[in-house]
Formats: sequence, C-alpha cells, structure tokens
Amino acid sequence: MKNTLLTLLFIFAASFSLSAQNSIKGTVVDADGNPVIGAAIYVQNTNQGAVTDVDGKYTLTFQASESGTTIEVSCMG
Repeated sequence: MKNTLLTLLFIFAASFSLSAQNSIKGTVVDADGNPVIGAAIYVQNTNQGAVTDVDGKYTLTFQASESGTTIEVSCMG
C-alpha cells in the first residue's frame, strides 16, 4: 500500500511540474530573409535557452512565470 501511494504521489508531482512548461518554436532570419545559424535564444534572467540550427530553427522549452516571460535573441558576427 505504501509503495502504491508513493508511486501515485510521484506521478502526480511529475505531471504537475510538466504542466507548467511552455515550448516555443521559431526561425531566426536576417534582414534579407536568410537563416541565422548559431543564434542564441534564451529566457531573460534564467539559464534556459536554445541555439538555432543550420536552417535558423529553434525549439525553446521553459518554465512559465506568472509575471510574463521575455525571450531574447543574440548572435555574434
């Protein structure tokens, strides 16, 4: 009985933490419409981020905050 209760508690906690995650997909392009390779996309004031691939595409998964979230893009070069 104790193992069943712990298992259910773990499943509940895991599903609750996953429900607070957001995912953003996008493409970073330059002024001419060309993909930007290796651009850093990150959630401001966190260590959560992603980097664009050779097509300029990225997927960023992060924890949502109640006060809103700001996404920043930066690239050197």
